[in-house]
Amino acid sequence: MVLLVHAFTAKRCCQWELILTATVDGVESQYTIRRSSGAPFETTALTRSYKQAFEIDFFNAVFKNVPPGRLPTGLEADLGRGTS
Repeated sequence: MVLLVHAFTAKRCCQWELILTATVDGVESQYTIRRSSGAPFETTALTRSYKQAFEIDFFNAVFKNVPPGRLPTGLEADLGRGTS
């Protein structure tokens, strides 16, 4: 089974993990899901006060700075307004 999770935060940077409860062959179990390194996932907000934005590099499981005046990939189209 593939789960696609979108995580958003309005403020700050958050660390989190998923706790999945699944029934397999009639037995209910809980699984804690974190990054492959064992570290929790991280989500950061788009901040205007610091004029910084970040986007996830899925292949390397890290956040990258977005150049000043730009929005994360895909967000410009979602907002329908181009760069900030």
